[in-house]
Amino acid sequence: MLSKLLTTRFDYLWIGLFAGLLIFFNLGAARLFDEDEPKNAECGVSEFSARLPSALMALGTMWSVYVMGRHLFDRLTGMVAACALGSCLMYVTIARASTPDSTLIFFIVLSLAMYVVWSLPVATGERNQSSPQPPESALAWPSTYLPKKNWQFIVMYAVMGCAVLSKGPVGFLLPCSIIGLTLLWMGFLEQTDVPVRASRGLIDGLMNGVRIAIGVFSPVAFVKAVLGMRVWWLALSLVVVALPWYVAVGIATDGAWLEGFLGGHNVGRFLKPMEQHSGPFFYYIPVILMGFFPWSAFLPLALVDAGLEVKNEKVGQGHAKSLVGYVFLLSWVMIYLVFFSIAQTKLPNYVLPCYPALALVTAALLVRWVRGEMQVPVRFIRWGAYSWMAAGVALSVGLTIAGGVVLQGAYWLGLVGVVPFLGGLVLLWQERQPTYLSDIKLGRLPTVIAFSGIFVLAAINLAADPISALQDGPHYGQLSRELAGDDRRLGTYEFFSPNLVFYGEKQVVRIHDVEELARFLKDNEGGMVLTRSDKYDEFKDKLPTEIVIADRRPRFLRQHDLLLLVHRESQIAKREQLSIFR
Repeated sequence: MLSKLLTTRFDYLWIGLFAGLLIFFNLGAARLFDEDEPKNAECGVSEFSARLPSALMALGTMWSVYVMGRHLFDRLTGMVAACALGSCLMYVTIARASTPDSTLIFFIVLSLAMYVVWSLPVATGERNQSSPQPPESALAWPSTYLPKKNWQFIVMYAVMGCAVLSKGPVGFLLPCSIIGLTLLWMGFLEQTDVPVRASRGLIDGLMNGVRIAIGVFSPVAFVKAVLGMRVWWLALSLVVVALPWYVAVGIATDGAWLEGFLGGHNVGRFLKPMEQHSGPFFYYIPVILMGFFPWSAFLPLALVDAGLEVKNEKVGQGHAKSLVGYVFLLSWVMIYLVFFSIAQTKLPNYVLPCYPALALVTAALLVRWVRGEMQVPVRFIRWGAYSWMAAGVALSVGLTIAGGVVLQGAYWLGLVGVVPFLGGLVLLWQERQPTYLSDIKLGRLPTVIAFSGIFVLAAINLAADPISALQDGPHYGQLSRELAGDDRRLGTYEFFSPNLVFYGEKQVVRIHDVEELARFLKDNEGGMVLTRSDKYDEFKDKLPTEIVIADRRPRFLRQHDLLLLVHRESQIAKREQLSIFR
């Protein structure tokens, strides 16, 4: 019975169960978090229903990663990669959020999975997972590394069109750039037919890099790659899939939405920092180390190992198939890191679509580790265990302090750091056992997966409740219903929170000046206005004496409070449970 459950037909089920524990479990327990979640939850009747589409998309991405890992390497690598993606901190956080990021990632990864299955050679022993491909020698570059049928191009590009619907032009620009860089890189390796030579000193290394860049980005090769990608099918797919919606919304908003979305949120964010979200060129290095944790403990070593695999292999030798896979994955990582490092607006979730590539590279390293096939010395794996232990200590101290100070006494949050610390200890113990204890050696991968899953499960679920309890929108949305019932009118001045609309279940009026504020409260007996304490000090002398403060509440991670203003003669002000002060 157990042997049947471990067959390949159940792989998708096991990945689904793993995702169910980490992504779907307790999905609707926490309140929606400002600012993005409530904006995307207007059609959801509850927190669970608002977040469910993101969770389903995240599961689909994990399945796509499994397909790529199995095709490029083997079944075990695919399984480990899917688990790695589904148990890294930032990915699980976004998978459990009502935002379009999970949808964008799913369509990007699905289109790249189609490219891998229809274009790249199948790993040894996995040929039954794909339709037979013509011998590589029978195809000329770049056709060697591209889909063989027109309908495959069309379907792949149509999926990219869905990504464009999710979050704009990056849905096709970056996936196409990944495919293009893979083609150029492989074309360079085929033409030179020699491994990249070692550099002697800094100057020689720079010259070597320039030589490689010139060879890779040859204008002739670039044109051949673009033509080989049959970009006319891309244009047709975008016109059919994405363009009608953009035209419709443009007409409905007289072009205002297109100007704000394409001009502001796409081009504008690339050219200049917006909403104070800026950072240095290396911004995404620490971001990935934190967001991809706990698997990031092995990520630097995995990237080095992948680079050595590319450097030391020639096309046509025994490991050429794995070479193509590493070139593709490294191209994927490089495109996202370079593009968003150049962009002036920086946010941690911008590089999330490259996390599947990071998961595949890391999984390939760990599988090669347990098989003794790594390019780098095995002793360096211990640094991953040491990193877990160091991070565990830092998290225990930091989260204990943060939980007590910021989350109003949640000192127990520091227990989250115990998980990676214990995981590091177990890995070190396993690594130092004699070679004849093969059962302990084989337990390395389950150890990494288990402790990663437990860490993310603990971190997400223990932190979500105390943080959501401090959200402003749910508190004042519920308070407005309790105080004034269905006759209430809620307005905001010098402040707005999308959560107020979701939890208040009423339209929220945006007030623009003091005169309008006074008139709003005077004309509506059930009227209430939310404003910031620091802004209130600037205009309070201009208000009529009839306006009083009915409630005051500190804002989470802000330096000011929120004030609830009402008219002194309203029924709300006369309720005994309110402590009213001027």
